[in-house]
Amino acid sequence: MKKILLSLVAVLTSLCMNAATELYGSFSSWGATCTVDGTTISYSEAWAGAGYWLATSSEESDYIGRDLSSAEYIWVTLAKGNTANVKMVIQYTAGCVDGASGTSQGSCDAGDIIIAAKLDADKKNDVSQFFLQGTTDGTLTVTGVYAGTEAEYQEALK
Repeated sequence: MKKILLSLVAVLTSLCMNAATELYGSFSSWGATCTVDGTTISYSEAWAGAGYWLATSSEESDYIGRDLSSAEYIWVTLAKGNTANVKMVIQYTAGCVDGASGTSQGSCDAGDIIIAAKLDADKKNDVSQFFLQGTTDGTLTVTGVYAGTEAEYQEALK
């Protein structure tokens, strides 16, 4: 019995050490053709979008990006029933006045349950935001937002 409990503790500990980081926040839309209701994002026209801010700022010209140095990807999990084709764009602050310097991109199609973009290795210590931009009209429901390694992302795809 003692061996079983010790084995269980070892397995649980190793799982916790390799878990992706869940990012907490909320989406906010821009423009009248995208709405956010809790975790549901609706696009009534193509190229509308919703952003997920990760940086802190005291002034617009002085954004402090989120340090995701230990991660290689940001991914968003979606509920089944996604009807939108979506592009994901990660923006990096890099001290720019507009708060966005350089981008990384990924995409998903209607019906997909995950969308991801690989972080730029040279800029991932200074991430300002990512956004989900609909390339068609449709709706999706977000079930989680994560940052993690290649192995953690691959595990999420299973």
